[in-house]
Amino acid sequence: MVRLTLITRFNGIVCFTLGISLLLACGKPKPTPPESDAIYDLTQILSYNDQFRTYSWQFEGTKGFNIQGSGCQITTFVFDSPDDFMELQIRDQAGIVPGQTLTYALEHSLNGARQDFWDIILSNPISSTTLKQNFDLPFKLNPSAGEYTWRRSGGAVGGLYTFGTTDRRMTVSIRLYLKARISGQITGTCRDEK
Repeated sequence: MVRLTLITRFNGIVCFTLGISLLLACGKPKPTPPESDAIYDLTQILSYNDQFRTYSWQFEGTKGFNIQGSGCQITTFVFDSPDDFMELQIRDQAGIVPGQTLTYALEHSLNGARQDFWDIILSNPISSTTLKQNFDLPFKLNPSAGEYTWRRSGGAVGGLYTFGTTDRRMTVSIRLYLKARISGQITGTCRDEK
């Protein structure tokens, strides 16, 4: 059996011996590079297309961070943490009357290939006494009641989002909040969310 013995630890220098007198190694331990949480937090209003009667938004899902000693690093964000979420925000100008339910589709595609598809249900209970105009619909990996499921853990968030089909006048927005663990100390941003 071979035994390593720690001889000394002085000013961060560590030396080991093999047996009684053979010096095996002497040097500073290699430091672990720091890690930082990169945050992607963006809300975007979708554009309406009269021809297709849909609202849409296309984006990269990237952001640039200045890393100490390394310069600008572009990070691509994926949906892979229980803390990550997307929120579909709908403001229906006419409002939904009590007892009314409307169903729409939200599609996410990347490079022309469908990544996911959700049936979006907007409703106002019959017991309501007012129009309902505002809907905030969260999407998570592990949703609670009333939330939608983001079904592709590790899937890229960038791409094309299309909501519709409808003639109703609305303001449709998507808010994304994502974290990525990156190597190095973030000192600022070098490119906004895209």
